[in-house]
Amino acid sequence: AIGGKVPLSIKEPTTHKDGHSIVLTIDEVIQYITEEALDKAFQKSKAKAGIAIVVEPKTGEILAMAVKPSYDPNYFNQYSRDFWRNRAVTDAYEPGSTFKVITIATAMEERVVNLNDQFYCEGWTKYNGTVFHDIHQHGSQDLTDIVKNSCNIGVIQTGTRLDEKVFEKSIRRFGFGALTEINLPGEINGLVRSTKDWSRISLASLSIGQEISVTPLQLIMAVSAIANRGTLMNPMIV
Repeated sequence: AIGGKVPLSIKEPTTHKDGHSIVLTIDEVIQYITEEALDKAFQKSKAKAGIAIVVEPKTGEILAMAVKPSYDPNYFNQYSRDFWRNRAVTDAYEPGSTFKVITIATAMEERVVNLNDQFYCEGWTKYNGTVFHDIHQHGSQDLTDIVKNSCNIGVIQTGTRLDEKVFEKSIRRFGFGALTEINLPGEINGLVRSTKDWSRISLASLSIGQEISVTPLQLIMAVSAIANRGTLMNPMIV
């Protein structure tokens, strides 16, 4: 009928039904502060990209999520497709020192270390024939000092007390290597290799956040699990 009336057609009235409300977990004030802080850091460091996320550890609610470089969605076609992606879930990288708290938490959970244990950092250590370095000689340290100093040597000494399969299992329990299943497009798994694919130095390398790739969202959710007394929450944006 191409929009025209059909002769003798009968109109039946329909009752109006309210739809469902959609409310984001984003806090507009926290989002604004986060974007401002990220923009300043992005400009100062002259970085190629930057991501900042704020999470409520007890609920998994995303209170802020900012990405640089960004774009104006009103004029998205004026930007390269590279600007469109949400790097918080689409990009993976080696976490490095930010992963050290995962190693320490696992070692404490498995009771291979305790807070009173002492470790000595002379600026380097050797594991299975390979030398690992630190930029400082931290001397004698306990676990608190190791975390505070972000000491490679202390973390390697801690992590290599773990059984390889136990460490891999713990890494996966923290959510690495799997989708967080947040309701955002383009999320990737990152990469966690099975112990059968580890090298003779993988245990030491993984302890300091090497030989693994994670997304920024995976990392903040894992650290939030520590803040939440060991309970890993699913991230929520809606």
